[in-house]
Formats: sequence, structure tokens, C-alpha cells
Amino acid sequence: LSDYSPPGQFGRSGLFAPPAQVLTLSTTVATVEGFFSLARQGLSRQGGGFGAGVYGGSVGAGDTSRSVGYLSYSTTENDDATIVQEIADLLTGGRLHPDAVDRIAADISSLSTANKVRFAQQLIATAPEFHTTNLADRNG
Repeated sequence: LSDYSPPGQFGRSGLFAPPAQVLTLSTTVATVEGFFSLARQGLSRQGGGFGAGVYGGSVGAGDTSRSVGYLSYSTTENDDATIVQEIADLLTGGRLHPDAVDRIAADISSLSTANKVRFAQQLIATAPEFHTTNLADRNG
């Protein structure tokens, strides 16, 4: 509804926020779980994923055998920052802040190449630049 005002301080201020009617903590967590599952097990219901429940049973990270589709990106790069930047260019249109690239590169440095790609995809999916179409102003 266009006149929805969420409870609390926001509502008391007289402002309206129609997206707040559907964007709740549970939908936010489910969305992040869905992106993580997509990177880990492909397009399936595994781990709270977005896909249909076509196949039963559980699978481990990287096993896409029970999915109806999967992210097939792979890299031949050895530099962690380059790997993260390539994935960030695909997922955020190059908007991922250089500090975030460096942090993610440090976080994935001890992993195998396949795991680096998967974890970088998951971490980028939690960045503000992934969820917006404009530049995020990091000022704090």
C-alpha cells in the first residue's frame, strides 16, 4: 500500500515507506541465504535457495548436482584482488569500493581457487554496492 508507515520512530515521524511492508528482517535474511545458496549449491532449494524443490537430500558446498542451474564463473587468475575485482565487476558493475575488494581478497587468501570464487561471490552479495544501482558512499 502506498500509504504504509512502519511502526516505531519512522512511523511517528509521519513518513511513508511502502517497501518496508515487504522488506522485513526475515525477508532480508532469506534473500542473503538465497544468494549464499546460489553460490554454494546452484539454483536449488538447498540451504534456503531460490530454486524449486526438484531434488531431495542435502549436498555440500560446491556440489551443484541437484540444482537446475549454477554459477559457472571460473578464473585463471592467481592474484586474490584481481579475482575479487573480476567478480565484483560482474556482480556490481564495478561499483565495489576498493577497500571492500582488499578486505574480501584478504579473507579468501588461504582458500583454493574454486572456494575463493565461491566465497568472494557470497561476500560481495552482502555488500551495499550489490544491492543498489548507484555508488555507495562509505563515510564511516
